[in-house]
Amino acid sequence: MMKYIPRFKPSFSIWEIILALRSSLSSKNKDVLCIFADKFARYIGVRYAIPVPSARVAFMAILEALKLPQGGEVIMPSLTFHCIPSILKEFGLRPRFVDIDLNTNCIDVNKLTREINSSTVAIIPVHLYGYACNMQVIREIADRFDLKIIEDCAQACGGVYRGRRLGSFGDAAIFSFHCHKNFSLLGTGMLVTDSKDLAEKAASWVNSLNSAGPGALIRQIIYAIGLCVITYPLLWRGFMVPVLSICNYLGFDFIETLTNESCRGQKKDYRKRYLMPGVFHGFFGLCQLAKIDGINKRRIENGEALTKHLGNAIGIAFSSFAPFGENIFSSFVVRVKRKKEFRMRLFRRGIDSHGGNMFVGPLLPEMEGTGEFANALEAKGCAVHLPIYHQITSQDLLEIADAVKFALKE
Repeated sequence: MMKYIPRFKPSFSIWEIILALRSSLSSKNKDVLCIFADKFARYIGVRYAIPVPSARVAFMAILEALKLPQGGEVIMPSLTFHCIPSILKEFGLRPRFVDIDLNTNCIDVNKLTREINSSTVAIIPVHLYGYACNMQVIREIADRFDLKIIEDCAQACGGVYRGRRLGSFGDAAIFSFHCHKNFSLLGTGMLVTDSKDLAEKAASWVNSLNSAGPGALIRQIIYAIGLCVITYPLLWRGFMVPVLSICNYLGFDFIETLTNESCRGQKKDYRKRYLMPGVFHGFFGLCQLAKIDGINKRRIENGEALTKHLGNAIGIAFSSFAPFGENIFSSFVVRVKRKKEFRMRLFRRGIDSHGGNMFVGPLLPEMEGTGEFANALEAKGCAVHLPIYHQITSQDLLEIADAVKFALKE
């Protein structure tokens, strides 16, 4: 019988959710979220960590605290998620896109200085897919031109560059704890910084947001449990595989249709209600923090093994070896031609994959003429995300590699 391998499995278990929920309901220690935040700050190597509803809110809080000059340009990679440049524009700032290095999918540091001008105020290095940006060069450039650095670690929690945790190199950094991340609190996020002034201003702004009721947490838990259940082997093979097969035949991806975001603005809507991190997230965070290094170690081993298995394949490209950092492989992304057909051939051999949900910055609405993007366009158009979660076995990796090689030949 063919072994069907899903594109994704949560980094947490249903049992961990139950334990955190039980602890949050029975414990008298209501400071557990603060305890988790303090431990997370020490883990990253910074002084302050502020729990937030999401990485987007963390980014907005940083901009609120920094009060960057109106009309200032912020340098960021051309391969991006749509909400970051949209948020910049909402704060009166102008994105300036720098193309990526196809060997890393991160911002090309060799092109940074030529994009800096008298209006430049900050740089946003994005450690995309778990691959560390060249923070030594970025830090040197920022110091030379007196620029702020806001690290985007949404896909790189626990990653290391030259012996330091990602998130400890800039003025502030954002983390996402979404259900799909290697470090998950079923949602929410974290803002980290070494600046007391920035931390106090950001925390004050976050605390001013409207809080959602307990129903939001219940929905979050139900969604997370659903992810655990649906990726269980028997249910995946018996339910999801037939559904995805029908959808593939009809020419669309059922999961991507449900989960991918369309390109739309991110407004500073102060009437919106946010799920604020609470006692449950504190208990759950302490549990996840205790095992994140083990999860990342396994992902690194899986990524390196899959890289080795695919080393002699023709017609495929992927990131080079990370010389100064640990690529924690939050995604294992390959580039192929005709990716839709390639993914369908993979699926027929039992390997589910994802097409990605990144955007080309200068092609977003109202972003025309804001930078170069040839490499970003290729990365978006050719990217296929292969399964790489820490639960994958050595045999699974061999089957994935074999399926990829057959799909390339067909």
